[in-house]
Amino acid sequence: MVDGVVLVQAAIGGSPLADCLAEPQSCPPPPVLLRVAGHLIRTRYREGLLSKRTAEARRVFEGALGEARGKLDAASFSKLSGRIFYVRSRQDPERMSRRARIVARYLGSLSDDLNDGILTLDAQKLDGVGTDLGEVLSAAHTDLVCSGFGVTRKGRRYREAFTLQMLKALAARSRLGGS
Repeated sequence: MVDGVVLVQAAIGGSPLADCLAEPQSCPPPPVLLRVAGHLIRTRYREGLLSKRTAEARRVFEGALGEARGKLDAASFSKLSGRIFYVRSRQDPERMSRRARIVARYLGSLSDDLNDGILTLDAQKLDGVGTDLGEVLSAAHTDLVCSGFGVTRKGRRYREAFTLQMLKALAARSRLGGS
């Protein structure tokens, strides 16, 4: 049985960056690094949510959310919602690795919303379900989910410390009577 779900920098709201990688003709020309990444996504991950347009990805998750609301009574849906947590992040591109900085700046040119180098803040949660635990202000997307390839300046210990602190915060919330 699953007691709760923590979505760290979840791409559930789609991404303007994914839109441009999936359909490059619809966006300003990206840097070479992103053109290569876009080609890989279009050829290898064609069926994944990352390859869907932002509006389509949001519709997929909102449709599933609507279906759950229709099948559950209000109290059950509220209980389910109380077990979903979002951890969002953003980072100043100047504090990112060189490779991540290229992506973050390009994403910044596509959207006015703050971003973590891969996703905008708004795309990292769905309204109407779950608890937004807030932003990890000094973390790029790659800092919390990647290692190697020169895409992050953070090491394994940073990710382990983040995970430990997040679990402590959730445990404390549970002891204090949170859902």
